[in-house]
Amino acid sequence: MPTFAEQLAFVEALPPWASHLVIAVLIGWTLCMFGVIAGKAGRSPAWGLAFVVPYAGIPLLWWWALGKWPVRVPRAVR
Repeated sequence: MPTFAEQLAFVEALPPWASHLVIAVLIGWTLCMFGVIAGKAGRSPAWGLAFVVPYAGIPLLWWWALGKWPVRVPRAVR
């Protein structure tokens, strides 16, 4: 696996528009995944946007993990 410095050198070697595109896609993918996780945890998927704010993600994850989770009623087997 390439080191962080090698990955950073790859992004810096790209043209400016391409490096911005790569970064935007990675940030968008991450926000979508946090939204999916929040939705499956019974929260609003919009909470995924909180991970844009620096240092807000870790306390939010703790709050979700230690907070009250919705009770799931098992489906009847047909």
